[in-house]
Amino acid sequence: MLNTSNYTPHQLKAEIISIASGKNPESLSILMKTNILSFGFKYGIPRDADIIVDMRFITNPYFIPELKNMDGESGAVKQFVLSQPETEEFLNKFLALIDYLHPLYQKEGKAYLTIAAGCTGGRHRSVAIARKIFEHLNAKGIGAGIIHRDIDRDIKEQ
Repeated sequence: MLNTSNYTPHQLKAEIISIASGKNPESLSILMKTNILSFGFKYGIPRDADIIVDMRFITNPYFIPELKNMDGESGAVKQFVLSQPETEEFLNKFLALIDYLHPLYQKEGKAYLTIAAGCTGGRHRSVAIARKIFEHLNAKGIGAGIIHRDIDRDIKEQ
């Protein structure tokens, strides 16, 4: 019998998982699933996002005729977005913040962490930045997933 009267919800969750899996509660932090999501603000903020960052301060490739019909996964758009000085400085600071926060979310016992990057339509800037965040986390051994929610939306609506 287990007396759970004095457990916080997080302690109770860790205890139940520990008993069910036979694992040490400290090792359970690796169970947190991390997702990176790109989105367009004009289609709404993702409801399940834990951290949202607005990329609309970066010059929009949409207004450059040769980049307009490409998306943020294309080499030309990535190069355009990532070559801007403010993008580089942003990424240095934001990725340092994510490096700091990620283990704290794990320690707190979160099952999911969703980091969302948004721009106007969710096709160019947010996609390129989401890919950089994804690559950064995976290079650190965090098996993150990536979803581009609105990457094709403008095309479908034309």
